[in-house]
Amino acid sequence: MARLPESVLDYAVRINHLDLVANGAAFAVELLLLCVLGSFGLCLRFYSAMSIGFSFPNHKGLLSVAFYIATGIALQIQGGLGMALVTDSWFHRLLLGWEPNVSVVAGMHLGMWFLIVLELIYCAVFYFLTVYFLQKHLNLE
Repeated sequence: MARLPESVLDYAVRINHLDLVANGAAFAVELLLLCVLGSFGLCLRFYSAMSIGFSFPNHKGLLSVAFYIATGIALQIQGGLGMALVTDSWFHRLLLGWEPNVSVVAGMHLGMWFLIVLELIYCAVFYFLTVYFLQKHLNLE
């Protein structure tokens, strides 16, 4: 068996190392973006519950807490339905039949971007809910 020259082996090690560093940095940026969006989403959920609660004439604080709990319950139900859709359904069988030609690292990046898009949708829903109730139904009497 022929041995490869040292310079080729060194080059292969450097390329692999740079690939790991680049993917690690990209994954860290995606994780940071997901954390920032999650913080924004939590604040928007607080504000939407308060804007809904303050649209009523009485018991504004109590209704704000009740609507925060209600949005939590609604999100848990949607999450459960989403998990049920993925576990054993037509969608799961569709995913099982799909054979992507992506590496594990690319799959992780795709998964992170999928979560970032879901978090953006989450933020947008609570943002527009907050703006709607602040513009149309705010009752500060």
